[in-house]
Amino acid sequence: MGQHQPSRRSRMQCSTAVRNRWVTVSLGILLAASVVGLTLMSSWVNSGAPDGFVRPFASSIWLATLSAYFAVDALVHIWHGRSAWLCCGAAVEPWIYIVLLGVVLCSMLGYALAQRWGAFAWTWVFSLVLAVSLYWVKGTNGDRHTQYKALANDDGPYTSGDIRGDSINANDSDDVLLGKRGQSGRTRKCCECSMKRVATWIRGTVRVFAIFFTVALLGGAVLEAQGYSRYLPQGKFVTITHASGLSQTVLAQCVTPPGYVPNSHPTFWSEVGGLGHSMSDLWGLRDELVNTYGVRYCSYDMPGSGWSEESAKQEYFLGEQVSLTEKVMEEMGEEGPFVMMGSMDSAYDRALNFALFHEEKVVAVVPVALLLNEFQVWRDFHGKGDDAMITYASTVLQGRALIGNLITFFAVNWGLIGAYRPPSPTYVPHDKAAESLFLNVLNEKQWTTNVAHIMQQLDEPDLGLNEPPSFGATAMQLNTSIPILIFGLGRNASQLASDCRAQSLAIDSAGCRLNSFTYNKTLAYNQLIQSYSNASKLFMCAEECAETSKAFLVNQDQNIKWFTQTLMAELKIPPRESKK
Repeated sequence: MGQHQPSRRSRMQCSTAVRNRWVTVSLGILLAASVVGLTLMSSWVNSGAPDGFVRPFASSIWLATLSAYFAVDALVHIWHGRSAWLCCGAAVEPWIYIVLLGVVLCSMLGYALAQRWGAFAWTWVFSLVLAVSLYWVKGTNGDRHTQYKALANDDGPYTSGDIRGDSINANDSDDVLLGKRGQSGRTRKCCECSMKRVATWIRGTVRVFAIFFTVALLGGAVLEAQGYSRYLPQGKFVTITHASGLSQTVLAQCVTPPGYVPNSHPTFWSEVGGLGHSMSDLWGLRDELVNTYGVRYCSYDMPGSGWSEESAKQEYFLGEQVSLTEKVMEEMGEEGPFVMMGSMDSAYDRALNFALFHEEKVVAVVPVALLLNEFQVWRDFHGKGDDAMITYASTVLQGRALIGNLITFFAVNWGLIGAYRPPSPTYVPHDKAAESLFLNVLNEKQWTTNVAHIMQQLDEPDLGLNEPPSFGATAMQLNTSIPILIFGLGRNASQLASDCRAQSLAIDSAGCRLNSFTYNKTLAYNQLIQSYSNASKLFMCAEECAETSKAFLVNQDQNIKWFTQTLMAELKIPPRESKK
């Protein structure tokens, strides 16, 4: 007697079991990686990751979440027979997996072009989940279809399993066979009660959202890929190493005018922002100083802004302000002397701190929009104590962090932010407006840095609000022979009232009165700084800046001419065409 040969049905069942085990192990590994990565990244969102790096980009969190979801969804359908609750809802169609896989691969290319390597790595995990799931779905559909054909030819009507109660014939078409399988007794029994129909609806709704989120992420990947591919970095990349041992790559630029005579004038060194503002904010100022006055101009993108590497945890560079400026200068081979300019965020603190420790290299310090802490001003205006100030500040900062996270996770990662933030019509130079907008607003790195700074402040004891204004304390120690040339936005009563109306504030409202109080208190603070040295001066842009709404814009856009003329006249540096 011949050896018993297993039936075709038995062979197919064995093949299906092997594939199911292989797919289960693969998806299990990918699911574990996604869950571990998502857990770690979620814990770092507000506190920052180890080794000094700031929170992960939101795109990585999105991709890890979607990878975990689709892995779970596929595993549920592989083993759905073990629970009637789980089998409610059809498996994802193969064509949907194919489309999603194409979308994720396009996103992968976009993240690579934008050099977003964290998101790039997670697209690999996500694409593997989709590929393994697609392999299982297509293989399973093929096995079942072949099995039904075999049963029709060999065994006649099948009386048990997925097709109980259906009569299968050899002459049935493919669609009829698959249709009978879809009307199986198990499917009917699975979702026959109302609660299970609710479960089916919930699973279907979640899947629709997951598919939508996957496609939406392509918009953000395209937005950043387009920006980082279209706009090339201006300057050269240098590597700085912090005292902690952490190294970062920073984009720095020094522009020398044609025919420049070395050491004929001091180098104008511009410290810019640090919380998302890049040196592109002041390209108009750079061009005016270089082309009109023939001086050298240097600046750099702070870590976490522009083209510089992702920001380290804020304490690594905000606590090493002088060191950061020194290291960039050293890598650029710049020795001075310098006119140290500082504009936006904490930039003027870095400029002044450098001057304090390197007085022999500094000709003047030029802070723009020297402001007081808004929460300390709020406390003084309302006559509150420190505890009330800290409570109020905490509420405001948490709200700003929430808004920043929402913008990061949705508006930026879905590419929507470009739709409602067109380039500024007043930006100078106008042909660089779109590029500056991308570097300062339309990328995830900027928003990540901004929110990280807010969270860092929330982690500080008393939010760091019990400290006196740092610029004033440092200015008192500076050699009085070094002038501090302060530039601010001047306002009279009529202009202050106009500013209130622009903010939809009633003239007699508390908000409008707080604006006036803030302006007068800030002006008094600027005048105090000026009084520390006879060489220092205060310049308020009033009539010339009547259309300007923010103090930090007094050296930007249409105000560049006024700012450079005032500054260069004080430094006795005439325009190039006036030189003899």
